[in-house]
Amino acid sequence: MVHDEHPAMVRVTDGSGVPVHVEVWSVPAAGLAGILLKEPPGLAIGKLRLADGSTMLVRHGSTGRIMANWLEDDPRGARTFEVGNENFAPDSATLTHEGWEHLAQFSQMLKAHHTVRAEILYSARHGIAGTTELEHMRADRIHDEAVNQGVDEEQIVVAREGFEAGHNTRADEGLEVVLINRV
Repeated sequence: MVHDEHPAMVRVTDGSGVPVHVEVWSVPAAGLAGILLKEPPGLAIGKLRLADGSTMLVRHGSTGRIMANWLEDDPRGARTFEVGNENFAPDSATLTHEGWEHLAQFSQMLKAHHTVRAEILYSARHGIAGTTELEHMRADRIHDEAVNQGVDEEQIVVAREGFEAGHNTRADEGLEVVLINRV
């Protein structure tokens, strides 16, 4: 039992625990203090042990945390995650600082969960046909960088998104990742 005024988590192995959500960052040790200083009061950053036994720092409310929650709560089937345009410099396939952080988290999650396959789907952003090529380049960039970070080539693919008749393409952001757990 912890006897102080600060809340704590304890790892349990008897099945009585609950899943904890995560975000994966690849941060040089020298940069960690700067990140922590920018976090708003009450935001939790802590360690998470992944399925492969590796440990990563996680932040509440992040996409990485949502992915980890899905893998812990209901790991069967598929789940779709949108890839926001803030991950790329405007009108390019160049990753922003935030984009690199998200890519590192995504890659670490895939490497830790070998039964999960990622499909990076691209389409015209907001239904504008001229954006399809850029979204394809962005999807290829995510794929290539994830493979460069050690994700198995068989675990991640890029495909053009297909739509049913009557689908409102104006609502599409252009990129999404579908995670499929093959357990």
